[in-house]
Amino acid sequence: MFDCIHASKPGGCGETIHCKACTIRNTVEETFETGRSFHRIPATLKVIKKAETKDIASYISTEKSGDFVILKIEELLIP
Repeated sequence: MFDCIHASKPGGCGETIHCKACTIRNTVEETFETGRSFHRIPATLKVIKKAETKDIASYISTEKSGDFVILKIEELLIP
């Protein structure tokens, strides 16, 4: 779980209506289903820290390895 603002909602991380637009989730799922790797895809995660909402921007890369997807988070930009 990435601690996004929707992860604590019923269903949890990956199972809310908001997750359908999640770049991280969608990229990992596509890599798992197709085997296609992605490199440096821009992704933003909305989190709540100390009662303040923040957008955390990064680049993600994915690669399939057997029955798993390796997710690499690069250049985490925390405001």
